[in-house]
Amino acid sequence: MAALGIGITLSAYLIKRHSGPALEYFCWKVGYFASNYHKRHRPHLLILVRTTESLANIDNAVYASVPDNKIGLTEKGISQADNIGKKLREYIDKNDDVSFFVSPFERARVTAREIIKYFPTYRYFEDPRLRAQEWGNLAYFQCDEVKRKEVYAERTKVGRFFYRFQSGESGADVYDRISLFFETLYRQMDLQTNEINKKRTFLIVGHGTLLKLILMRYERMSIEDFHKMKNIGNGEAIILKRFPDGRYKVTEHIFPDGTEENSNPALADSTLSIIKNDISCLHKPSSPL
Repeated sequence: MAALGIGITLSAYLIKRHSGPALEYFCWKVGYFASNYHKRHRPHLLILVRTTESLANIDNAVYASVPDNKIGLTEKGISQADNIGKKLREYIDKNDDVSFFVSPFERARVTAREIIKYFPTYRYFEDPRLRAQEWGNLAYFQCDEVKRKEVYAERTKVGRFFYRFQSGESGADVYDRISLFFETLYRQMDLQTNEINKKRTFLIVGHGTLLKLILMRYERMSIEDFHKMKNIGNGEAIILKRFPDGRYKVTEHIFPDGTEENSNPALADSTLSIIKNDISCLHKPSSPL
């Protein structure tokens, strides 16, 4: 038995020594095909929805008296959420397995609630990493027009990505937590349902700057390109479709008032073409998502 054990050990050593490169290549190839397999079975749609009109969109001073996470929607905002819910219900196949990833802020919850009314079955996840960029516990500068202009002028000078609000976050901070959120998103994407070929749609309901930074992170945009991006309007939805290579590309922009704009197919991999900024199409390396 001892001789047998020695023989097995010696054989394993010789195989490893002389077949190492071939074995490493084989393992790499298995991992490569497994990765591509996962990508081809990820959700066929990834939809980003900005929260609809809130009380703070009407009066900035609300930020100084109500914690940001508790600011609710206006009546118009509730109507916008209902409208975008109808549009998304028409857009998403009725047989799709739908999952919602939602900011825990009140305006995001209510926006999602109005959309969810049109989906009889769904999965729902709230994630604190999807919260809005923090401007401090209470943004008192919003009550003082002079101070507000000073803060905004300083932010313009520093740049939205790096500017940090007092007791708040910079865009770079939000970018970091989005990167952490992507790890969770990847895992959810790679979870297989009982029906391997069942179509799935993921919706992220969040905030303007947050969604822009998600697009920046996925497209691997430069900071300069991020600064050129226009805001996503209240209640607007950005549609990303999964292509055969596993990459998601922005294809459509849906508005709560019913207007739809299809992007130029030649620019489908340029997020900025959908955000409607007049700059040249981006050519970025493939993203791992």
